[in-house]
Amino acid sequence: MLDCGVVAGPAQLEILARAVSDYCANHKITHIDEREQVALKVMSFYRRGIVDADRLSAELEKVGWRQPNSLAG
Repeated sequence: MLDCGVVAGPAQLEILARAVSDYCANHKITHIDEREQVALKVMSFYRRGIVDADRLSAELEKVGWRQPNSLAG
């Protein structure tokens, strides 16, 4: 994966994918658009240097996944 100059190898991709999958399972997120929002959030954490699975999970729990202007409740 190459995004804005940030490269993730197979091990990192597995950590990122698992963070998305676990968060979505724990929060019963099934719609693809919502899962994509979670993935975008995880990728933004990764770009900021958060690469540990536990820390990714903690950050997701802390900030949530919805866009600030989301109408979904």
